[in-house]
Amino acid sequence: GLSVFNVIPKELTNGDLSVIVEISLGIIGYLVGGSLNLGILKRFGKQIVVITCSQLMGAWILVTTLLAFLAPFIIKFAIPNSNFYQTYLPPAIVIGAISCATAPAATIAIIREYKASGPLTSTLLAVIAIDDALCIIAYALGLSVAEVLTIGSLSNIPWLQIIMVPVLDIGGAILLGTILGFGMTYLIHFADTKKRLSVIVLGIILLCVGMAKILNISSILANMIMGFVVTNRIRPNENAFEVIDEIDEIVFAMFFT
Repeated sequence: GLSVFNVIPKELTNGDLSVIVEISLGIIGYLVGGSLNLGILKRFGKQIVVITCSQLMGAWILVTTLLAFLAPFIIKFAIPNSNFYQTYLPPAIVIGAISCATAPAATIAIIREYKASGPLTSTLLAVIAIDDALCIIAYALGLSVAEVLTIGSLSNIPWLQIIMVPVLDIGGAILLGTILGFGMTYLIHFADTKKRLSVIVLGIILLCVGMAKILNISSILANMIMGFVVTNRIRPNENAFEVIDEIDEIVFAMFFT
């Protein structure tokens, strides 16, 4: 890289290699969704909802509170005519909403490295999956509240746009993931060798990542939904996740480096 031998130029690492991160997140999202069996969700449904909501609201409230009250001290030069509710609170609410997001990559890497399984692992993976969708909603709500506080009026707020953005993002990801999930379960029946199964699974994951990018929706959420559909529809002898086991270390290496 640029810091040592400069074999890979800065322009390449800053822009063109971003597709590697997107593909890696797509595969990770597929693995997270594949761990969400309907039986597990029914068994631990109450715990999953309580943990997800408490950690999301806890992070949002804590970060927002700290930033709102510490912002005047962090900013060395006071903003002229600054007002707490119009200057410091709005960005704190938005950043607090962003802080609700849970990055699944490190969690999945540890779980797969140690081959962990059981109630705790199942609950953790379900929380990660649901949190991704709720974070999009939290960000949209935080942004709308911040706009109201900043403008100081409800009449000039684009409510339709604020409501439709998360609805289209989450709804589009669910629709795309569901369609491709059903498509994968159908094509898996024709995979008579492991190589063909690998081509089908990885090909549809890449297709999901590319289509999510074009449609400007959450790629990781779409792949989670796809993995969820696949794991609950395939037969026990059709393991559409085994093929990822052979490349998961490469995927994590690409993502974290």
